[in-house]
Amino acid sequence: MEAIVAATGAFAPPGGVDCAGRLVLTLKNGEEEAGTYTVDWNRKDDLGRDLANGIYFYRLTAGEFDQTRKMILLR
Repeated sequence: MEAIVAATGAFAPPGGVDCAGRLVLTLKNGEEEAGTYTVDWNRKDDLGRDLANGIYFYRLTAGEFDQTRKMILLR
């Protein structure tokens, strides 16, 4: 997963949410300089459990920018 930060500031990259709205993982949360970043994910939740195939939503927030996108997990 790749995120582009246009300006220095708060950077809360993808957090995965299942279809029921439960937060299942936080990939990264913090402040980054402007640039392009890649986040690796091992298909596990925050407790280390394998996630089931299905539809998940992730959210990217950076300054005024806030976007939610859908991803499909297939093994």
